[in-house]
Amino acid sequence: MLEDGELAEYHVERGPKIAGNVYKARVVNVLRGMDAAFVDIGLDRNAFLALGDVMGDFEEEIEAARKEKAKTIASVLKVGQELLVQVSRTAMGGKGARVTTRLTLPGRYVVLVLGIGSYVGVSRKIEDENERRRLRDVAEKIRPRGRSLIIRTEAQGKGDRQLGKEVAFLGQLADRISDKAKGSHAPSLIHEELPLVFGFVRDVFGKQAKRVVVEPKETYEEIRELMGLTAPAMRRRVVLHDNKVPLFAAFGLEAEIEKLLRRRVWLPNGSHITIEQTEALTAIDVNSGRYTAAGGLAETVLNTNLQAAPEIARQLRLRNVGGIIVVDFIDMDKSTHRTRVTRAFEEALAKDRARTKILHISPFGLVEMTRKRTGASLRDTLMETCPHCGGLGKVLSPLTVSLKIERELAREAASAPPDLFLVRAHPNVALQLVGPAGDRVAATEKAVGKPVYIRSDPTRAIDSFDILNATPALLAQQVSLASVGQTVSAVVLQRPSNGIALAVAGGYHIGVKAAHVEPGTNINIRLTKVGRSFGEGVVIEPAPQERAEKAVPRRRRGRSRHSSVARRH
Repeated sequence: MLEDGELAEYHVERGPKIAGNVYKARVVNVLRGMDAAFVDIGLDRNAFLALGDVMGDFEEEIEAARKEKAKTIASVLKVGQELLVQVSRTAMGGKGARVTTRLTLPGRYVVLVLGIGSYVGVSRKIEDENERRRLRDVAEKIRPRGRSLIIRTEAQGKGDRQLGKEVAFLGQLADRISDKAKGSHAPSLIHEELPLVFGFVRDVFGKQAKRVVVEPKETYEEIRELMGLTAPAMRRRVVLHDNKVPLFAAFGLEAEIEKLLRRRVWLPNGSHITIEQTEALTAIDVNSGRYTAAGGLAETVLNTNLQAAPEIARQLRLRNVGGIIVVDFIDMDKSTHRTRVTRAFEEALAKDRARTKILHISPFGLVEMTRKRTGASLRDTLMETCPHCGGLGKVLSPLTVSLKIERELAREAASAPPDLFLVRAHPNVALQLVGPAGDRVAATEKAVGKPVYIRSDPTRAIDSFDILNATPALLAQQVSLASVGQTVSAVVLQRPSNGIALAVAGGYHIGVKAAHVEPGTNINIRLTKVGRSFGEGVVIEPAPQERAEKAVPRRRRGRSRHSSVARRH
């Protein structure tokens, strides 16, 4: 969804949609200590039903249990009991879906509510009191007996006939759900919510929307058909995108979407915000970055916070961030400045369709808030946890891994002394193990009392390595040993230091005198000195101008086929 030409919301549906679905469920576990139950709705994981989400026929029992101060969930639900539930939040992380017995059937103008008594509610976004009273009076006349109605924002200006027609349709749908539930055995799906595209058009495509641009043609026709049933006058605003350039590319959205997966978001004045998501809490930090105002520190801080406030609200919508959110604005000494920033933040959040609650800014510049969580965030939808770092976002440094290898060599040598060791590791780690001129591996050999052969392996991740306890015969099968006078083709790994560049040939490390060579450059070397892990040589041909493709090893995405801890063979 674009607002004033700027990306405002981005929704993705992967796999079957369950939010809004109605199921006939069976209670499989009642947790007294949590005042909640787990119910089987036919999915891989049982759904979570909190006491506060148990409505309708159970209200009297709940109220009585509360008065008695009993562990109320056991007074309301029993194992094996069957009931109708609706998914209010999809499964996320290790948690199953959350469900409620308060069933809601949304239409374009109203929401029909089942199992929660009889009342009428009006959207808070309808601010005109006269219009609120009018809509409430209309709703009282058309509300089905024993059911509740919520008037949506789009109902403004609509008359009895339009609203009544939709209420009648939703009432028929509720009756079909009830009839199907009576003839079904738990667990089973009773009613399926509209897919993302059609639900979004129903909920968002209102008076303020200029047009809906759609591809492919099949979806365009389906949306036109839906609009013909719900809002015929708006069908002309549905536009088919038949350009050869894909829809998102035509609107320049691909780059914007990629930015939504980054931690750092730059602001126009050179400041930035950083977004860190955890399972239950999201922390957002505001930083002035390169920005300085002419009026001094206080003005710099105020202007930065004022620019950050609407962008934070926008990012929360775009990324579909829910749960507890803490925003760390830059500290402001003046209470008037804190008030201005808070007001700007609240005004920006008012555009959000998700329910938000915000506390006032603290003297430390912290704002605590909540945003209703209905499903997975955009990050969790589009991405998966890195199988290598496990979600940390960082890996061990080459020095840390090299020290780990040295400790492992000492342990191996003490437990079952081999003839020699062969170590394969990432090039950056191997360089640490070898040392600038082979001195560090020499010290390691002295410490373990055995020969140690270090070889680079550019296919490995930083913290993936192998230690092979070998015999001379096995070593000869595993690696090619260098000899004095041999000519090898090598790749430069490090720029010259004190006139010596470090290169690697077949995993073997070589120091070579070279004044000007860049990492990744191919060079031919004649070996003048050879050791087990490190040799010396001279360049026998000028270095080619072109850089070798994939010459500088990079950490692979994904886990190495080798263990991230040393394995003994």
